[in-house]
Amino acid sequence: MHIEKAVSTDYENVLGLFKELDDFHADIDPARVQRHEGVARTKEEFLRYVEGEDAVLFFCIVDDEIVAFANAIFIEVKKDRFKVGRKYVLLDNLYVNMKHRRKGIGMTLYQRIRDWAFSSGTSNIEIQVFWGNEEAKAFYKKIGFKSLSIRMESNA
Repeated sequence: MHIEKAVSTDYENVLGLFKELDDFHADIDPARVQRHEGVARTKEEFLRYVEGEDAVLFFCIVDDEIVAFANAIFIEVKKDRFKVGRKYVLLDNLYVNMKHRRKGIGMTLYQRIRDWAFSSGTSNIEIQVFWGNEEAKAFYKKIGFKSLSIRMESNA
């Protein structure tokens, strides 16, 4: 197993995992996420993850196959009369192919994102997890994340 930082030429290589992630989310929350045909991410969307100083995408290779990825975005919230100024990294996605789970890959990718966050000037990392994704919630809780808020809806 080894981790690499993605570059623009890796676009075709990670599309399959983005599609797996999208389908996984559609299974968890079909009221909000639908399965789709075609490209999981456009080239422009992918380039936002890998170009510039404020975003990063790492992927994991096992036996010459990309089996997992994590991408994150550096965010700076400006102080105003309501908000506290702060910097944090949004861990946008961390996905490990089902066959490769529980082998330390998720933790290794998270550690790379954490190191990137430190080098970007913050130790704060935030995530959003689908309500029904119990495996992800357990993973993040195990590594020290805590709930900040709950998003709710009404069909009234």
